[in-house]
Amino acid sequence: MAADRAMVNISASVLPDELKVSVGGTTVVDLNEMSSQDNNKWIFSLTLIGTTSEDLIKSTADFLGGGTGEGQGAIASGTDEVVFFFVKHSGTSDGSTASTDLLVINTGDTAASGSAAGDVMLKPNECFFARMGDGTDVDMINAISRNSDNSSSGAGVIQAQVYALLDDGG
Repeated sequence: MAADRAMVNISASVLPDELKVSVGGTTVVDLNEMSSQDNNKWIFSLTLIGTTSEDLIKSTADFLGGGTGEGQGAIASGTDEVVFFFVKHSGTSDGSTASTDLLVINTGDTAASGSAAGDVMLKPNECFFARMGDGTDVDMINAISRNSDNSSSGAGVIQAQVYALLDDGG
């Protein structure tokens, strides 16, 4: 079977200089190893995130093709379950205009605000990924643009690169 997976490699250097430690790891999400009962499909979106909390994964995103089976090319739904997602703050508002705003993501079915429990804050060009547990629907992962010190709303929109594996109808 062809490879149909996401692989994320991380290497980090952490702790103060006198205690510095290098750590690393790999996360692999392989569709070929998942239950055949799941209807997992990929989406990719260049998503514009504004100054009001909104869904990070838009329910208007098309599933990526790869066949003519049922649902291929269909649109994601807010109730589709998120199996895995990877997001990168593009550092821009439109693909070319620089932005220093923070991209704030909340995965706990709460409005992203920069001060909510579970908020994840990304500076320009940073990324975040997560393998999600059962029951995390598309409309439970929210995002907002905040200014660079998180003291107020961002100056405008942030373009985010969003890759996600969804259980269509999950």
